[in-house]
Amino acid sequence: MVLKGPGGIGKSTLTTRTAANLGRKGYEFIVVQGDTTIEQILEAVSKKAALLGVKDAENVYAADVGPNEKLAWYLDQFLLKQKVVIILDNFEENQDEARAGEFKRERLKKFSEFFRDSLKHHDTFLMFSTRYTLPGFDSPDITINIPEFRPVEFRKMLLNRKALKRLDSQSIKTLRQEIGGNPRALELLDRIAYEEFKQRDFTWEQLKDLLPEMRERIIEKKGKGDEFTPLFLERLLGYLSEAQRLLLDILAIYRNPVPVEAVTAHKVSMKREDRRKLGDLSLLECIDLEDNDLYYVHRLTAQYLLEQMKAAERKRYHKKAARYFEGIRTEEGEKYLDNDIEARWHYIQAVQWNKAAEITFRLEDYLSLRGYPQWAMELLTELELPKIKEEYKGEVHNRIGILFVDIFGEYEKALSHYRKALEINEKIDNIKGVSASLHQIGRIYQERGDYEAALMNYQQSLEIRKKIGDIKGLAESMGQMGILNLEQNQFEAALKFFIQAFQVFVKIGSPYANLAKDYISKIKEKLPEDTFNAILEEFNLKPDVFDKEDAEDKQKKFNEFLIAITKEAVYASASEKSSEEKEKLAAQLNQFIEQLPDAPEAQGIKSYFQLLLAAVKGEDHRKHLENLPNELKELFEKTVEEIGE
Repeated sequence: MVLKGPGGIGKSTLTTRTAANLGRKGYEFIVVQGDTTIEQILEAVSKKAALLGVKDAENVYAADVGPNEKLAWYLDQFLLKQKVVIILDNFEENQDEARAGEFKRERLKKFSEFFRDSLKHHDTFLMFSTRYTLPGFDSPDITINIPEFRPVEFRKMLLNRKALKRLDSQSIKTLRQEIGGNPRALELLDRIAYEEFKQRDFTWEQLKDLLPEMRERIIEKKGKGDEFTPLFLERLLGYLSEAQRLLLDILAIYRNPVPVEAVTAHKVSMKREDRRKLGDLSLLECIDLEDNDLYYVHRLTAQYLLEQMKAAERKRYHKKAARYFEGIRTEEGEKYLDNDIEARWHYIQAVQWNKAAEITFRLEDYLSLRGYPQWAMELLTELELPKIKEEYKGEVHNRIGILFVDIFGEYEKALSHYRKALEINEKIDNIKGVSASLHQIGRIYQERGDYEAALMNYQQSLEIRKKIGDIKGLAESMGQMGILNLEQNQFEAALKFFIQAFQVFVKIGSPYANLAKDYISKIKEKLPEDTFNAILEEFNLKPDVFDKEDAEDKQKKFNEFLIAITKEAVYASASEKSSEEKEKLAAQLNQFIEQLPDAPEAQGIKSYFQLLLAAVKGEDHRKHLENLPNELKELFEKTVEEIGE
């Protein structure tokens, strides 16, 4: 469903009321406001699903798979099993007015179309509210064009106004004819009338006398409902004190509702009388929450205020807003993804492109690791390169190149970006950046099978990294040269590179140590034993060094096994498995118990398996819990807590 209409017509109100009505019929609803992405929509869906007890909902959101695969999972496990309304409110922020309302992002358009088509013939549905026609979603059977109020509705609406309800019938008729029935415009006009006339009676002509410019527009027939809003706002702002206007300007900077801390970040207090005055004039809205109230300025009002601000003042407010979002942390001291996104947006509005780039790099690292490379690419390509410093330009090109290779497999595009990065890094004498660019260019040549060119670039990168003492980069170069030699069946040379890379990775605690170790194990199968051992001796390593799994790895794998079987037992105890599955699991646990020795050091794990067996059989497992060593008791309780009661 698409609710379409001009600003101030009441689209958000209608969507909210529709959702509330559907809520009484058993629907759940999810609201996503304004400028958004595929990933933010999926995040909202995942949070609602998790809140309603859908297993693995948040894990799927964090998984390294594509957005459509994630949506397909949510459809199958949640959206098509329950009645849900997904509201995309103020969606015009994702549309290009100059291109007839076309989607700004092609990915979002395709995703929305896939989402829409997947919901056909089901109870769950997607609801947009927007000012513009939505291409691809504009068929008459799903689009509702919201008109201004008709005469009867208009009169009913005025009955709820503080001042306009006192107008006589002729004034009401003329008012509607001359300025139309835009709810937001009428709400603002009502506040003006109340400020001027209080409880006294007045006529439409007297009200027009207060707004000469409006009278002129009416006479010249140059306006309609929402076009009068700036005139009304100008008058209303005249009723404010300096402190109230400052408070309103600051809140207009934010594009989503914010707590009072977002105001105090500007060294401005929010006094109760100022807040009440702004609310009485319909200039400030408040969302009452149990733990914290949120404040926001209506979009048309915010747009007007931003246009009235001086550029330097607006940038200063955005800069402080960005710092506010950057400073928000979880109890564990971590940052929220949404706050980084807001901080980045505010830095861009403040024309602080270098700060925006720094946050973008942080977001790209986070998103690429969690299966959202397309979003990461969008953020990188949105940066205006002429406005950021040269070092960051090189970093942008390098990161885009990596995404083109690792995610999209577009090597020519990647090579173009790597060369641009190399050119920039050479120009500004960024030696570390030069070595990184050469390394990535080498990877492209290696993918093409041009091993000679690849080796030349790797060697140049290696020499620079040796010279500047870039230990981590040095290990990466040696690892890549090991792969290059391995692809050419040059096993002895490959082994030497992998050993050197492994030693450095272990020293710096890098997870790549395990990857290097795997390659060494593969080469061991290819070389004669005496040749393999002789090379190990060159590096003062014993022949069995890569045969033994260290105790830490063993313990980690064993803990993972315990967690997995604990989850199986808990699900079985909650009757979420068939009797046949329970019997099979009980037999498996019995087998584990029988295979354990009677030695004292095995009693703890034996008690653990006995606990799980009792749970599966529906018996009292608490006596076994008391016998567990502390580390096993903690593992059990943490696993159960993760699953949920």
